[in-house]
Amino acid sequence: MNILKIYAVMSGRDIERNCETEREVKTRRKREQEEWARHGGYMNAKVQKLINKYDSDKSRENHESQSKLFGNVAIFVNGYTEPSFDVLRNYMIEGGGRFEHYYSATRVTHIVATSLALSKHKLFADKKVVLPSWITDSVKKNSLQPYEKYLLLKRNKITNFFTSRESAPWTGSDVIDPLGKSQRNTRC
Repeated sequence: MNILKIYAVMSGRDIERNCETEREVKTRRKREQEEWARHGGYMNAKVQKLINKYDSDKSRENHESQSKLFGNVAIFVNGYTEPSFDVLRNYMIEGGGRFEHYYSATRVTHIVATSLALSKHKLFADKKVVLPSWITDSVKKNSLQPYEKYLLLKRNKITNFFTSRESAPWTGSDVIDPLGKSQRNTRC
């Protein structure tokens, strides 16, 4: 006889009933998780909560003094910026724009960053990635400035695609000897 069954008989517990209850609990938890995921899951709930908070902060502002400077603008701040995250958020609230805590290609119109990692360069290559000065200058001048002057990622034109040999990065084909003379890399 199995040791667990002997213990169950001796202690008067019904192990099979307990195992069945555990299965029911696991099934119920799995069903709840699937339902949670089906309705958008944790992140959608979190994003919606942040949107609601943003809207409530926006409604607390005096509607009469609120400008429409950033009326059709929704920004996402990526990384450290000067001015800070909170200052940019307040500029957007006061200017009638939107501030997104998480990047969404469908909701965000501009990404604000001072610098980007290489992976973000690839991810945001076709997006409007602007410097924080675009927002501060727009607020100072009380008009939305053209974002093209503030682009962090300049879009290459076909003429800029081809670089001259002088501006191309070092390829390793030239070897510099200790005396400072440049020689072509040749095999002996």
